[in-house]
Amino acid sequence: MLLRSEPPADATDVPRGGPFVVWFDRTPAPASVHRGSVRLESGATRHPLAVRVDPVERRIVAVPLEGVLLEPQTTYRLRLEGIRGFDGVEIEPVEIRFRTGREAGEPSEESRPTPSWSRIRSLLTRSCATAGCHDERTRAVGLDLGSAEGVETTAIGVPARGVAAPVSGEGTRAASVLVGLPLIDVVAGAGRPAWSYLVYKVTGEPGIAGEPMPPPASGLPELSLEERHLLAGWIAAGAPTSEEGHR
Repeated sequence: MLLRSEPPADATDVPRGGPFVVWFDRTPAPASVHRGSVRLESGATRHPLAVRVDPVERRIVAVPLEGVLLEPQTTYRLRLEGIRGFDGVEIEPVEIRFRTGREAGEPSEESRPTPSWSRIRSLLTRSCATAGCHDERTRAVGLDLGSAEGVETTAIGVPARGVAAPVSGEGTRAASVLVGLPLIDVVAGAGRPAWSYLVYKVTGEPGIAGEPMPPPASGLPELSLEERHLLAGWIAAGAPTSEEGHR
């Protein structure tokens, strides 16, 4: 179900450079979110978009392709359909109409700098890589988040262990899209937070195997919303494990 959007329906004087963001009550399955399911149209003309799922805030973010602004003072329709949640159930189609202004707009949150490895290591050490859990010595479920080497060898590109297989239930299907996801998905230097199981463990997404990270009874501090964004941003940058920004 749609929770809200930016711009809201019937907004005017909307910046021509976006981003255009839609929040839902559940996380959209990333495989169902693409240029065919998220369309921006004016009359019979479709405007090209880059689209992605933000699993931290259960939202879809769409921006015009680089260097291509929307037309000024023009009415557009942002249409989302055929998108499914992790339970396999289709999310109700959404259509948001708005009218652009003359300005391109200011840089948005999409321009955040990449978090440093030292910042990410501090978060992981505080909440995940503790004694008896995902530290170098214990390596619970084979995962070591206590060092750069541990992250590189046990998390990046490594399928999550113990992810439950799909289970049928009345009115729902289990989060089968989580099965087999790498803990941290990085391909050719580019990371995909929405395809990284570690992100869903720290957000506590329904359908994960076991408890969220860290477990509620552990007494460890869970990651705040901003810290979850930092983790996702680090993954999106390719999960660099050095202060120089590479592995």
